[in-house]
Amino acid sequence: MTAAVPVLGFGLVVTAWGGGAEAAAPAFVLGAPLTVGLLAVAGISARTVVPLCGSVAGRLGWAVLVFFLGTIGVAAGLAAYGADVDLGSAGTRVALTGVPYAVAAAFFVPSRWVRLGGPRLRPA
Repeated sequence: MTAAVPVLGFGLVVTAWGGGAEAAAPAFVLGAPLTVGLLAVAGISARTVVPLCGSVAGRLGWAVLVFFLGTIGVAAGLAAYGADVDLGSAGTRVALTGVPYAVAAAFFVPSRWVRLGGPRLRPA
């Protein structure tokens, strides 16, 4: 999502700049399903960790939820940036666009040790 969201956002900005909101709406209507599709394909590799990704319908639902929750996170970041919160350089801000999606995806991992990136510890 760190790669896909800036491309979608840049496409929206370019179309809105050239044709206004009327041009940006179709770009979002086409770009959002493409991004959800990209997430659903990425969910194939997550099916061993995320039980919801075990079926095609589950992966699609997971992708829609991750896209929705991540987009809310990006909107919150934009609001913070608009309130003069320093988020670093342009490159850092572009990289940060993927973070809300990663956090949203982590909510669906059932094991807290997997979410934290640590080893699975079992009591002796």
